[in-house]
Amino acid sequence: MSIIHLQTHMELKDQAAKLIDKYLAGNCTAEEKILVERFYLEQFKKDYFPGTLPEGNIKSLMWNYISKNKEIKHTGVVKFNWNRAIAVAASILLFILIGSYFILHKKLPQQIVAIKTHDLSPGTNKAVLTLGNGSKILLTNVVNGKLAQQGQTSVTKVKEGEIDYQRSGNAGADKVLFNTISTPPGGEYHVVLADGSNIWLDAASSVTYPATFNGNDRTVEITGEAYFEVAHNATKPFRVKSHGQTVEVLGTHFNINAYDNEGLIKTTLLEGSVKVTTSGHIALLKPGQQSWVYPTGDPSGTIKMIENADTEEAIAWKNGHFQFDKADLKTVMRQLARWYDVQIIYEGKIKERLFSGSIYRNLNASKALKIISYEGIHFTIDGKKIIVSP
Repeated sequence: MSIIHLQTHMELKDQAAKLIDKYLAGNCTAEEKILVERFYLEQFKKDYFPGTLPEGNIKSLMWNYISKNKEIKHTGVVKFNWNRAIAVAASILLFILIGSYFILHKKLPQQIVAIKTHDLSPGTNKAVLTLGNGSKILLTNVVNGKLAQQGQTSVTKVKEGEIDYQRSGNAGADKVLFNTISTPPGGEYHVVLADGSNIWLDAASSVTYPATFNGNDRTVEITGEAYFEVAHNATKPFRVKSHGQTVEVLGTHFNINAYDNEGLIKTTLLEGSVKVTTSGHIALLKPGQQSWVYPTGDPSGTIKMIENADTEEAIAWKNGHFQFDKADLKTVMRQLARWYDVQIIYEGKIKERLFSGSIYRNLNASKALKIISYEGIHFTIDGKKIIVSP
């Protein structure tokens, strides 16, 4: 089983700079030279000769073009002249990511991603708020300001992608009104509850909560994936329910991945401590630990504990990345399916591969697919489908 390593943003910038230095110094291998010229030539034609390829010494023109679009500072850090070459820099960074594998194996990629109809845009801040009376508010395009009143608590959109519950006066006598925020595939949202706790929802997720916490505890229920920063309250434990699992805290930071199609519930603790309970079994998590619970109950009757979990991977989605650590292809594609709101179709026999690294979530689908593509895997975007084939 082969492993492909996707690289970090800083690693890409370093490699891009080094490769351009090698090209300008005439030290590139034949494969590196072909790849640099191939990608630069594509941009060169767009910028200066949109119709046909210019006649004359193409390599000389290319060399001059690359030289003009590169500045070397005394610190040794290479920066691009963004006024002239932002698109070129993006092409090179993308090229490094998808090209390093082929350089290593002395091969050049063929057409990796075919797009039959159109590209797919990344997800955005969008969700639906369902109030206690059943009315729904589409949060995608609503203007900032007060959205609703729930007893003594007002619901306000404070900025793009975030709503806030602000208690006014004594809410202790309020009738308990449950609200729900649901994100569709391709959506994410942030809510600040009446107690000051923050919840971030990933795509195809939901959280149901009381507009005001009047009782002896603070209980919410989620589907999908959510990241919590819980406001500390020693007298009111905060509980999160998901598919038969309950996570109880007093105040801490943690992530829960409870998608139906992931096969298990992963709870990852970043700060403080949490208690995970399911089917009568209890586990206490410390920072850096992760628990695994099967939604239908672990056949062994236990909660699986993961020591030294990759917390960055667990919350990468909140920070604008896909991040993988030896993830198989179907695990990768499930994340892309939720974020780009597409159906994944597999055709033919595809060799098993593992992926490690990160990809920005603000890329269009075609660019994300190029980054995870290499020999033996092909992707075709056809409407709202991504077809994966050998």
